Amino acid sequence: MNDVDVRRIRLEAGALFDVADVFVPGQDRRVSVLVPTPSIKAAATSLLVACEAQMRARARRLVFLEGEGAESLRLSQARVAAQESASRYYVLEMLSRGQNIDPRKVVTLADWLEILEHFALATSTGALQEIGG
Repeated sequence: MNDVDVRRIRLEAGALFDVADVFVPGQDRRVSVLVPTPSIKAAATSLLVACEAQMRARARRLVFLEGEGAESLRLSQARVAAQESASRYYVLEMLSRGQNIDPRKVVTLADWLEILEHFALATSTGALQEIGG
């Protein structure tokens, strides 16, 4: 991120996050990506195990529902849940390596906040500031 202007975003809760506006290959506009600070990398790394377990459980449930010929609504919900878990895991894997852009995904602040909310980590201003770096 050497040639990119990094700016700080302050959330209503007071937490600060660094983002950078970059051009992403294949898009005609700039995208704000989350800058993975050491504390974000550490938090992402610590969440990987739980996220992987959840991803595997949701994948097994999907296979089970497909095998039993479940109704389309339950099957559709299981597919969405499995895809969301896989997406969260991919983002956490990227952030734990200090990456925020690859050919398949651009990690935004919204992605990170969704993961924190999903794992019930963004429950207080102090916790959110600590994770934000």
